[in-house]
Amino acid sequence: RQRQMCKETGTYNTIEKAAIAYNKAVDMAHAHGIEKNYPENYIESISGKEYADIYTSVTVSDKYVQYLQQFDL
Repeated sequence: RQRQMCKETGTYNTIEKAAIAYNKAVDMAHAHGIEKNYPENYIESISGKEYADIYTSVTVSDKYVQYLQQFDL
């Protein structure tokens, strides 16, 4: 069975947060064994530290987290 990432990662108040949340969702999918090669976002408008701070604090939707939990066997 092929594993796919759900498109519902959440709602965010800036395009940068949305892009970083998507990247985090991709990382979470890979951590749960989903092997699809999703394109990731590169954000030139913020520093590496800003990216890391947002990545650490941003959350993805509970619905997406629950979706990933089905792969924890």
